Amino acid sequence: MPKNYCIMQIRAESGKSALPICNYSQILYQFLTFTQNLKRSLIYQPLSIHGAIPIVPEAVRDIISFFTYCFEVNTPVSPTSLIYPAKLLFNAIALLALLAALLPLMDLVLAMPVFQKLRAEKEPPKVPALTDKKESKKFWIGVIAGGCVSVVTAFITMPLYLKIFPDASCGTPTAWFNIAPMNLIVTWTFLNTIWVAFWFWLNFKRDKKTGLRSDEMIGLKIGKVELFKTFCVGLAIFVIVYGIVTFCKWSFNTDFRMWMSALKPFKPEKLPALLNYWPFFFLFYVQYSLLINGAFRVEGMSETKNLVICGLSNSLGCMILLIIQYSTLLITGQTPRVFGWNWSDCLVLAINFWMLFLAPFFVRKAFKKTGNIWLGAIVVSLIFAAMGVMKASMTTSLLP
Repeated sequence: MPKNYCIMQIRAESGKSALPICNYSQILYQFLTFTQNLKRSLIYQPLSIHGAIPIVPEAVRDIISFFTYCFEVNTPVSPTSLIYPAKLLFNAIALLALLAALLPLMDLVLAMPVFQKLRAEKEPPKVPALTDKKESKKFWIGVIAGGCVSVVTAFITMPLYLKIFPDASCGTPTAWFNIAPMNLIVTWTFLNTIWVAFWFWLNFKRDKKTGLRSDEMIGLKIGKVELFKTFCVGLAIFVIVYGIVTFCKWSFNTDFRMWMSALKPFKPEKLPALLNYWPFFFLFYVQYSLLINGAFRVEGMSETKNLVICGLSNSLGCMILLIIQYSTLLITGQTPRVFGWNWSDCLVLAINFWMLFLAPFFVRKAFKKTGNIWLGAIVVSLIFAAMGVMKASMTTSLLP
């Protein structure tokens, strides 16, 4: 490392440039000062969960006071001068706006001459209305069971994850699948994929025999050329989205985030990790798209109501796990290991809960535009995997 390489900056006064520490003697002096002051200082952590600390004024005040004292930083800025919640609000609005822009982006790419034929001439037919009690019962069982079964699979996930990924789960660097939180999530995702596929195909084959449903309703069939072009459209949308994200980071030093789940610049060295995990999310959303478009999309039910039901079904299991986690914390003051999951693993679920709810909206819109399940599954799985990999890169040393 060059001698003049600046590895730390401390802002001494508001409105003035940061003071660089550019040699080892200064670093050592600052560290010794910090440790001496550390012996004479205390930090009191207010009651809050780890992920909420940046938006709890009392927690931020105490942390800033602690470090300004330990590092002997004199600043007129008050420890209670907190603008992060406002910034977080605008970041969340920007993220939702960018995700909403996925649909216009899809129209823009599909309007290109090479992709125009991918557009459906008309929407695929819906499943007949739930006039029969038996069919209505089957519909609601599928909706509720989808969420409840994901709680059961969460119970199975931890022991299975420890057997499949023994090295990464212990913190040992590995060439592939080296992000422990993502390994846990994809194990859970794969188990849920098996359930969704089982439930859909079991009922579809029965309904097809009776003439209740047909292949045209589910949008699975697609030619090889069309599938290749659909992947190209999905990749184009993904690249455009991350191009916008990278430009905003470069121009305004900001990203698009909802709490800790963020669309942030995607560095090339993270691509191997993305390729590791994306297929699992893709398989899930292919099967899930079949379910919500080829089974839950019924006549006689408003589109908005139907999508809200699908969103709640997709996020119900995550919701139940979070209720167990945080109700236990609230009642006992202790952080439980829900089905063996660490508190940080449950926090990952809390971060991505809203994405699970919104996913059916985009998947349905893509289905209606193209007449098949593939484009929605490609785009949602790419974005979901990329956000997960970039979030994990902040909390693990196994990524470059």
